[in-house]
Amino acid sequence: MKYYKYYKITYNEERDAFETYIYTGTNEYPTSKDYGLELSVKCVPSKFSDEPNFIHFEILKRISRAKSLGYTIIWEI
Repeated sequence: MKYYKYYKITYNEERDAFETYIYTGTNEYPTSKDYGLELSVKCVPSKFSDEPNFIHFEILKRISRAKSLGYTIIWEI
């Protein structure tokens, strides 16, 4: 039986946050309900501006880790 590993990155407009979801299972085409929320990180301002225009470094670390673990990265932004 083949297992699939997907790591989905989305943007949540309501929270102004990027979110990551994980799926590991036998379904090659999982639905949104099959994914589990891993992380939700609000956009952050720079020290030069009050506008939250930047993503937090933690989400980049999580995406990199998922890629190194063999997850297929899916961008839904």
